[in-house]
Amino acid sequence: MSQTARSSAPMPEGASTRTPVAPGGLPLLGHIVPLARNPLKFLDSLRDHGPVVRIQIGTKSAYVVTDADTTHTVLVTGAKTFAKGGRFIEALRGFAGDGLATMDDGSPHRRQRKLIQPMFTRAYIAARGDALIKLVHSTVATWAEGRPRDVTLDLEDLTRSAFVTALFGAELSPATRQKLHELLPDVMAGAIRATVLPAALARLPLPAQRRNQSSLRRLHQVIGDVIDQHQARRSAGDVEQDEDSGLLTKFLDARDPNTGEGMSRKQIEDEVSTFLSTSSASTTAVLAIALKELAENPAAARLLEAEIARVAGGRQLTYSDLPDLVYARQVIQETMRMHGPVWVLTRRVVEDTTLAGCSVPKGADLIFSPYVVQRDPEVFRDPDRFDPDRWSPERASEVPRNSFIAFGTGSRGCVAESYAWVQMILILSGIVARWRLVPDEGQPSRMVTGVTVHLDKLVVTPRAR
Repeated sequence: MSQTARSSAPMPEGASTRTPVAPGGLPLLGHIVPLARNPLKFLDSLRDHGPVVRIQIGTKSAYVVTDADTTHTVLVTGAKTFAKGGRFIEALRGFAGDGLATMDDGSPHRRQRKLIQPMFTRAYIAARGDALIKLVHSTVATWAEGRPRDVTLDLEDLTRSAFVTALFGAELSPATRQKLHELLPDVMAGAIRATVLPAALARLPLPAQRRNQSSLRRLHQVIGDVIDQHQARRSAGDVEQDEDSGLLTKFLDARDPNTGEGMSRKQIEDEVSTFLSTSSASTTAVLAIALKELAENPAAARLLEAEIARVAGGRQLTYSDLPDLVYARQVIQETMRMHGPVWVLTRRVVEDTTLAGCSVPKGADLIFSPYVVQRDPEVFRDPDRFDPDRWSPERASEVPRNSFIAFGTGSRGCVAESYAWVQMILILSGIVARWRLVPDEGQPSRMVTGVTVHLDKLVVTPRAR
């Protein structure tokens, strides 16, 4: 079906277009059971019923979009009808704050995006490239030949360190860095509970919830202290004003070109909180799954090893090698196609409308899933097969642009996408340059669906290359 046929338009008065209903709903519960048991499988199964399918979450209806064209309508061509919101976004906003990724559409979001987008310049990213490579080298240098280890823990530490440095530059004390490393896992666990549990359960003062809320308050206290210290140093003229200074300096310096207004203290705290809470977890998830796929697909692993050997020529990789790490990028992109960390997002319908010929009422929650869009067999041949060559220069043009939405699209696309690509390509390449990782068959990994799609662990035995 063409994109035109699936476009969103105001519903004519009296129109009644039947929307398919997902089978298997239970009285009072609706489709909560399959959503809780295996949400990815359930959402993927809805494709067989049409481009828009109604489900029940308890007694409330929600509408699931199952194809790329209709998702593009929601995010781009008909975006004014589908506002940022819905249960997933509102729960995350209530927990982590009102940052760029979670705030409502409209003037505040456009203003905030205009302030933040210019921060991720090529110069800013390049200033962190070689430092990131050094961080990878120092991490993998601690691995012992032949000794099994869960590398997800290493990846978590590595990506958190990289994001903390990206935010605050090199000015944080070791004690403050340690506090952030201790608090972030519990904050992420709280975000998972907030978005997965029914709202009534998420509000109960259970021990886990109290612990998560305590960690979140302490995180904001640490962030607030860092901002105070940073501002004191700025007043004393003791802060770098170049690309090495970190995003915090840029947040404080940002000014609206029309009004001259800067970001409020709360806006800065919320941006830092959401950036720390979500970005490092997503990067860790992609890298761990990429390493697992390479371990299980030796032909792909050999191609990546050969590329790195050709590019590096026996020396350590540097940021300037990035354009030549073509296959490494393909590995990351195929990992994100199959197992993108952001597996579900929601929108709130702001007026009665039709979408792909289906009635969707004002106030309804609309659900779309990059996982579902990026495994459409009509677009991706053999969609469950790991094939980095889908993204080769020769074949990438075969994939419609709107069929890869791992970073979102339209006005709500990921503001830090360029930085994320650099991080993931350099970290993956830095690991593969040093080690070949052999999975421990006695401790298999399991895919977990929470705020992100991620592995519960990745126990491997490093073998020197």
